Amino acid sequence: MCYSLVESTIEGYNGTIFAYGQTGCGKTHTMQGDKNLSNSGIIPKCFDHIFETISMTTNVRYLALVTYMEIYNERIRDLLNKNENTSVINHSLKELPGIGVSVPTLTTQPVVNANQCYDWLHFGNKNRVTAATLMNKNSSRSHTIFTITLEQSPFFNSIGLEDAFGGIRRGKLSLVDLAGSERQRRTGAKGDRLKEASQINLSLSALGNVISSLVDGKAKHVPFRDSKLTRLLQDSLGGNTKTLMISCISPTDINYDETISTLRYASRAKNISNKPKINEDPKDATLRLYQNEILYLKRMLQESQQISYRNNDTNKIIESPLKIIQLTNMNSTKNVQIIESGQNCNASFKTNNSISTNPNFPLIQSEGEIQLQAQSRIDLIKRTLIGGERIHDFKLKKKAHGSKICSPTSLKCNS
Repeated sequence: MCYSLVESTIEGYNGTIFAYGQTGCGKTHTMQGDKNLSNSGIIPKCFDHIFETISMTTNVRYLALVTYMEIYNERIRDLLNKNENTSVINHSLKELPGIGVSVPTLTTQPVVNANQCYDWLHFGNKNRVTAATLMNKNSSRSHTIFTITLEQSPFFNSIGLEDAFGGIRRGKLSLVDLAGSERQRRTGAKGDRLKEASQINLSLSALGNVISSLVDGKAKHVPFRDSKLTRLLQDSLGGNTKTLMISCISPTDINYDETISTLRYASRAKNISNKPKINEDPKDATLRLYQNEILYLKRMLQESQQISYRNNDTNKIIESPLKIIQLTNMNSTKNVQIIESGQNCNASFKTNNSISTNPNFPLIQSEGEIQLQAQSRIDLIKRTLIGGERIHDFKLKKKAHGSKICSPTSLKCNS
């Protein structure tokens, strides 16, 4: 069901998968499954898909980073921070150019395989707020978003010079487990449980209002700022993301009203039109165009030389392509020099400090300290680069081919 969307993330697109429905209808089970991996949910299967695909890639290396956050009573908590006092921390949202709405202070952990992702998912779940209600003994009292970011770059040691100027791409997959909508008379919520239910319903109501505004098309204002949840999902609803919504419903007739509400919710959501695109630095794309043009003109020159040698008329044939190459080189020399001087830096994947550092970082540092930190960061990134480890694994290739055949030929992700 999620095959095409996960493949798009590996290619450099943003993707979001979220489950919606009333409390106790199986959203968390759908997303995470059981602890037994043989009955795993969507999130573990996405981990397997991502790292199996990466292990079979050629000429590309990846840096995989994960974060895990919780929205509890309109407060953002970091579920991967081992030292954080989660009762008082409330992380702030920021809208960053080229990235969108994010929480830059979250702990970001590098991962090199699916097992490490499982470990961080289980670690975060231990910190997540759950409680018993009349409808669910392990009811989620918060929304959670597990994000895996994949930054990719050409592998210079295994490719020719003509491909060494490929750009950095950055795909992001957000896996969202929403808390369920609740009715107090059904859940028997009191005290803290009632307060939590109120906040859950308010955020889900805000999400519904956003969907209605986007579908209507006439609304001048879309109320993304009404809740933290809608702010974080802003890019997933009408923005630069491929989005898949899974509606979870109860099979019992006593939940008829909630089931109808969920289906209406989904019916509105499917009419939202997103505008996904590959996330790539515009400078990288421009430089690659320059490089491709230079290579094309060089091939023209070589072909012209071969013809000219046969016709003994070299000057007339070479003059025109040579002038074009000189003109192109004049316009792009500076950019090409930048890339040539920074090829080794490309391995850092422009993570923009995405690997977590000490928040008490001093404002003034000596040159030696800066160099030491930079070298330490480079060493860390080198240890976490992945890709191509199982390129000759025939069984894995056969499995991947089977998964591709069994997947829907066209997954509608509102793209």
